[in-house]
Formats: sequence, structure tokens, C-alpha cells
Amino acid sequence: MKLIAKFFIRTSFLITSLFLAGCQNVATLAANTETREPPGYVSLEQANLCNQSLNTSSVGQIVFNQIFYSEIVAPERVALKTLNRTLDAEQISVLQQFIAQNHECRSLRLQAFKEYEFRVALKDYFDEMDVLFADMMNKTKTIAQGNAMSAQIIERYQSTIKRIIQRSRFIDEDSIA
Repeated sequence: MKLIAKFFIRTSFLITSLFLAGCQNVATLAANTETREPPGYVSLEQANLCNQSLNTSSVGQIVFNQIFYSEIVAPERVALKTLNRTLDAEQISVLQQFIAQNHECRSLRLQAFKEYEFRVALKDYFDEMDVLFADMMNKTKTIAQGNAMSAQIIERYQSTIKRIIQRSRFIDEDSIA
């Protein structure tokens, strides 16, 4: 009888400790998954911060004050949309610096988008902007033409993203129904 009681006590102690250890691990795991991101994870917020810091840097300020019109960065520079001259040597140099720094933000933004369609649309946008940058640095486009093309590229990108979002909502609603 003592042997059975000992076995019962030890077994119940072991089961209780395993149960409590399991609860602690589940709670710890839940806490860690809520606060920790997987290694190499890049959030859209991090990518946006990179773009914001580039746009507000001295290089970004020159680009948006002398080359590209931006309602967000320099809304007072509307005249850039009608400036019919090509870039000078100093502006080309600044644009090259901007592009180099922009590539760092681009890679973060591409990593932040997990969906393939979003990454493809963003890559297409970047490719079109690179062609525009090259045309402007090669003086085949004026500042006004560059701003008009930039606006068209941005508009195409935004409409592509809207279509992707609408399509994914449509697919989600069909799968739910």
C-alpha cells in the first residue's frame, strides 16, 4: 500500500510539474511572439523611416527643391513642374548621391512587402524611375519632363497597387462565401 501511495504521489507531482512547465512555456512563447519579430524581418514602418530620413536629408532637400516636385517634401516648389532646362553638373552629382542612398531604402521596402505581386509592382516602379533618372542625368529630359514622367510613373504604381488590393479583397470575399 505504501508503494502505491508513493507511486501515486510521485506521478501526481510529475504530472503537475509537467503541466505547470507547459503552461509557462506557452505563456513565454506567446509573450515572445508578440514582441519579437523573426530575424531579418523588415517592417513597412522601417522602410518608410528610411525614405523619410532620405527625403529630409541635405541631399533629399536639394533633389526636392531643385529637381523633383513633391507635394509632401516641398509643396512650395510647384515651379519645378514647368522648368524647361536640363540638370547641371551639380544637380547630376546630387541626384547620383540621392539614387545611391535611395537604393538602401528600396531594398528595405522590397523586404517589407511579403506578397509577390506587391514586390513585382514595386520593382517595376523602381525600374521605371531608374530609367527616368538616367534620362535626366543624360540630359535627354528636362526637369519639367522629368516631373511629368515621375507623376505618371507614380500614378501607374498607385493604380497597380489599388488593383492588387481590390483583387485580394475580391478573392478573400469569395473564399469566405
